[in-house]
Amino acid sequence: MILMERCGLPLSDEQFAEELGVSYLYFRRLFRAQTGMSAKQFQMTVRIQRASDFLVNTGKSIKQIVGLLAFHSITDQKLY
Repeated sequence: MILMERCGLPLSDEQFAEELGVSYLYFRRLFRAQTGMSAKQFQMTVRIQRASDFLVNTGKSIKQIVGLLAFHSITDQKLY
């Protein structure tokens, strides 16, 4: 839920783990076991879905959506 609510914020897995009061390694392992993907992959999937919803259901420009969801150039993204 935290990742979904904060999909537009550039928070690291380490920050999420700290906020949940668990170790980074435990967070990564448990998240993958529950979702079948890494937290980064999940966050990117949520952001892409939200961007799609904005494009279809609002009059927001791509530039506004990029700003809302904290997208950067593809060279800035780390997908793993």
